[in-house]
Amino acid sequence: MPFSLVIPHPKNLSVKDIIIKELSVSKGLSISKLLNAVKNNNKNVTYHAVYQAVHELKSQKVLTQTAMDFSISKVYIDELNHFTRILEENYSESVNLNLAPNTTKHLTFDSLNEATIFMSKAAYSNIFGAIKNKTAYLVFQHLWLIQTVKSVRYLQVAKMLAKLNKWFILVQGNSLVDRKCKESYEKLLNAKIKLGVKSAPFGNIIVFGDIIIESFIPKQLMKLTEKVYNSATDTFDLDWIENYTKLCYTDKYKITATITRNQEMADKMVETIMEHFKD
Repeated sequence: MPFSLVIPHPKNLSVKDIIIKELSVSKGLSISKLLNAVKNNNKNVTYHAVYQAVHELKSQKVLTQTAMDFSISKVYIDELNHFTRILEENYSESVNLNLAPNTTKHLTFDSLNEATIFMSKAAYSNIFGAIKNKTAYLVFQHLWLIQTVKSVRYLQVAKMLAKLNKWFILVQGNSLVDRKCKESYEKLLNAKIKLGVKSAPFGNIIVFGDIIIESFIPKQLMKLTEKVYNSATDTFDLDWIENYTKLCYTDKYKITATITRNQEMADKMVETIMEHFKD
């Protein structure tokens, strides 16, 4: 299905625009209800006109039909997600934090998901300018569970694979989830991983080139993370997945991060991390 996104002025909405708008907030509406919605938007249309518009959208796979009701299709939602991902990637790639040598910047994030995505994206994008050594060195509280996240994360992993030489990852946790993730990460990321290393008491660290990113996670969130990870007996248990998703995406916590550009500090941190990979 060809996809384009145009946002018209509210007064210039077409019949199809209004139908999609109404079904975005109310799932499963009949043509009669959609006709009323169109008329409420000051459109003088007939039942036949709305019927024709609905079935055209259905033929274009924008809508699906169940009995007499219509809803937005999964195909259309996926196309919209794909469009916004491309838009985000194209524009975020052009961001440059302009971090001069031997300087530090501070950022604040609202969730674990937001902080983790920034840290991982920073390693493969050019927001800090060109980095000669793209090998990444990480110290994390726990590994991110790839199986539960949206496809945008798979796109990010693919970019990392293309642009990073290797990952060295120390992980404080050693739960079932961490062990499952370790298997996936070693296959996907050309990564060397050590679990159960007591080395990140305050949050997460990533080092690449002369860049050091440290995120400071609130104690309450760290305790909750430990509880969720250690409660897993099956990483595909739906109740556990719900708790994990809430932890990463829904729960809001202020997570601060410092970004430092200092080659000497980065070299020392890499040396400390690599001590764990000598055997």
